Amino acid sequence: MHSKFMKFQTVFLTLAVLFTSVLVPNQVQALELGSASNAVQTAAITDPNTFNAWYETQGNNTAAIGRIWADKTVVADPIQFTAGPLTGQSVEKAEGSDFLVALSAMSSTSSTTQTEPIPLDVVMVLDASGSMTHSMGTTTRIQALKNAVSNFVDSAAAKNAQISDADKKIRLSIVKFSGSTSTRTGNDTYESNGYTYNYSQIMQNLTVCEGTGTQQLKATVNSIVPAGATRADNGMERAQAALTSARSNAKKVVIFFTDGSPTSFSEFDSSVASSAITTAKTLKAAGTEVYTVGIFDGADPSASIFNDWTSRENKFMNAVSSNYPNATYTQDRWATPSPGALRPQTPTITLPPPAPTA
Repeated sequence: MHSKFMKFQTVFLTLAVLFTSVLVPNQVQALELGSASNAVQTAAITDPNTFNAWYETQGNNTAAIGRIWADKTVVADPIQFTAGPLTGQSVEKAEGSDFLVALSAMSSTSSTTQTEPIPLDVVMVLDASGSMTHSMGTTTRIQALKNAVSNFVDSAAAKNAQISDADKKIRLSIVKFSGSTSTRTGNDTYESNGYTYNYSQIMQNLTVCEGTGTQQLKATVNSIVPAGATRADNGMERAQAALTSARSNAKKVVIFFTDGSPTSFSEFDSSVASSAITTAKTLKAAGTEVYTVGIFDGADPSASIFNDWTSRENKFMNAVSSNYPNATYTQDRWATPSPGALRPQTPTITLPPPAPTA
């Protein structure tokens, strides 16, 4: 088994800060008014200095965002920078000049970081076979599964509470698998050879995780009563059907839970495994992310897929997973190990190198 940790993706759009300040000093020669002696008696008369008014009146005012501030200041004394990137510097008059004219133009935008959620349409494919009643520590496999899915639904609802755009909220669908396929939506069972089977079917279509939708999803999962085989192929096919109503702009995710071998009765079934892997490959080729979670003895995400002693179950879970987007299944020919006895050889799952990790 190979289990991938799922992460909600958000796209962070950062707008860069743009703040420019341009100082254009223009030294103006005063007109001579008479002789030099007369000039001594004249005084330079100027308007109030407004050069730093931007920082004093608009610097922290959000109403000024996106606007351009232009200023012309005529002064007799040196201009001192009291704010901005040139703080502490000054511009002096040229020798013989009476005035210093400063032209300034400043503009600014706000610095913002915006979280832009990517819509998620998630299908949870849940094992409803009879073996899910087996114990798992102090609980049962089915109860552990229900608890895990309930927590996942709550997490999705909490995330949705932070998303204001209704079109970008997370949606979940619930699929169970056990026996034959039913195209009805519900929680149906059937009898076969004296045994009760759960249909492999969509229990709840894609539903927004919020309000009553959250409660409906959790109630749907809690209604599962394990019974039947482990038709993983039918579960994956129903997941594919559930995604036909997915949003075109949504990231599509399948989370596949199982407690053991893909079966049609009680043993590893090569045809069930082959069909499930084929459907998973189609989903992955269409951009769907597939996660697998194994709840069975010997489930080992770190087991090498290239070792002969790695179990068929672990290889199967790897093949379904998006870690191996091009995995295929090859069933060897039937062998005759002894007269009158026919059994299949160990099937081969061909796993190309795993996809690179982003």
